[in-house]
Amino acid sequence: MTNNPTQSSQLPTLEFRVRSLTSATAGTKQQEVLDRLDQLEADGLIDEYTVLVWGKEFCPETASGTDHGRTVRDRLAELDEWAARTGLAVAPFFRFRTGHSELLDTTLGTVVHPTMMLAEYVGSELKHVSPCTDGETCHDIDDHLDAIANETARVPTAPGSRPQKVPAIMSELRDAKTSTAEVE
Repeated sequence: MTNNPTQSSQLPTLEFRVRSLTSATAGTKQQEVLDRLDQLEADGLIDEYTVLVWGKEFCPETASGTDHGRTVRDRLAELDEWAARTGLAVAPFFRFRTGHSELLDTTLGTVVHPTMMLAEYVGSELKHVSPCTDGETCHDIDDHLDAIANETARVPTAPGSRPQKVPAIMSELRDAKTSTAEVE
């Protein structure tokens, strides 16, 4: 952490989102990212970072009734807003599944989270997310951390080269649910 309040308010805050109960390989990669985050914080290049653990998948219709479920739902909506604002897509890094709930007698859709995701904030504004894609190139967490370490732009693209419409996580889930309901 930096002691200069003016500098601190300009430094990004990072939220490292990790999926719980991942494989040993994913756990090793998660630890590598945590080590890099520690180093960025020690070097004064970020204000701080937090870790948000989310499950393998999320069902908005059932999980939104809990505090943690509302947090995840709000994060997904925030990702969709960021993608619409920047023209960069994050939805391709999520998977969408549907299934019939015998208990509720309805079809439910779930969002399967990526193993890891990094969100960068300046103040309360979401500035960048990784992984993301500009439609041609995938920009992963290592690219994101390298850009912070080198104090360079997060996603180098030419103006106007980004897609005008990007898929949204929640609409992809609705589409998957709708296509399943049509088949039944």
